[in-house]
Amino acid sequence: MDESTGKILGMALAYAVSSLGLLLAYYNYRKRIMKAESAFTGQAIGVIVAVVVVAGAIAFWMATRKPELMQACVCVDVVNQDGAPLKGAEVTAKGVNYNGNLGTVRTDDQGRACVTARNSADEPRQVAITAKAREFQASSAANPVTTPSEAASCTRGYNCPDKCLVLPEKIKLDVGETDIIAADMAAAQLRAGNRGQATWAGYVLPGIIFLISFVVTWLLFRHFTRKAVNTEPVK
Repeated sequence: MDESTGKILGMALAYAVSSLGLLLAYYNYRKRIMKAESAFTGQAIGVIVAVVVVAGAIAFWMATRKPELMQACVCVDVVNQDGAPLKGAEVTAKGVNYNGNLGTVRTDDQGRACVTARNSADEPRQVAITAKAREFQASSAANPVTTPSEAASCTRGYNCPDKCLVLPEKIKLDVGETDIIAADMAAAQLRAGNRGQATWAGYVLPGIIFLISFVVTWLLFRHFTRKAVNTEPVK
């Protein structure tokens, strides 16, 4: 499942839960407040059936729809500063003579990413291909790239990468690693370990300081109270 479909499905499930809550509230209103013999009126049943039919039709369309014919794909290879394939770099194809882009794709083990764009079936569509890893970013030397006229969609797995345009020029980023994701995960784990140590010290050191302060205060209290007793005049 592609990311956009997953987001739409999540929104649909959220609306379904909300609708169920409203339905239960309506049922409670009719049965407990209105004391109606029938929980649902004919009109309410008609609205519920219509909503279910429309939702089912939309779900069926989403499950069986084909990728838009106005989509095409472009592949590009990304390398690090030593010329080795760079995994995990973010590649984006942004429209030059049209607005928008169809998402960002990370490079695979071979340093290649295939991005979805508008195709050139009706008129030439041009995109600017860029790659990014951390704060480093570079553009393809082939920009602006005219997309293929054949329909293909990497987001939907349709004719990708078979019908994709593969750019001969590689994008070079000034990073030393060959796997950005693994390097970032290792750095995150190191930071988490450091935070754990800092958290441990943050709990233990205040406890030690409190204990020392308590002992010192108690000893001073005992010292001065004992002295006060010893110096009290005899009646």
